[in-house]
Amino acid sequence: MAVNSLLMVGSLVLGAACSSTADSRTSQAPVAKDSLYARLGGIETLRVLVDQWILQASSDERIRDYFAHSDMAILKERLLERICLLVEGPCIYKGRDLYEAHEHLRLEDRHLTAFLDDLEPAIERADIAAEPAKELRELVRGLASELAIAVGD
Repeated sequence: MAVNSLLMVGSLVLGAACSSTADSRTSQAPVAKDSLYARLGGIETLRVLVDQWILQASSDERIRDYFAHSDMAILKERLLERICLLVEGPCIYKGRDLYEAHEHLRLEDRHLTAFLDDLEPAIERADIAAEPAKELRELVRGLASELAIAVGD
């Protein structure tokens, strides 16, 4: 399977990881104090979320085969970038378009559902408060709808 093997939701699942300081992978724009990024806890919380999400998904019998030959470090980096950008963080996403990255995988709705299901324990392990978690889920589901175009083609 390709490196992008289930960046389903965030390419959602993937450069290099976004950091909390400005560099070539982050924008120079300041992050609003009331942004979802800030309310989630910033880059460190997102790192925990992504690590836990990929750990969960890569051990999920419904989708683990998609991760078998992936470079997990790159996968996590791209997912972190994508989620960070999605929640108004300072990251720059360097990955491919979701459709382009996943069209060759022959994903089905059940695979996307499994990946989304695996987000829940990751949210809990990242200790994300209820309201920001709800907003995150909504954004991720919206992003997943972009990928749904590639599912079943």
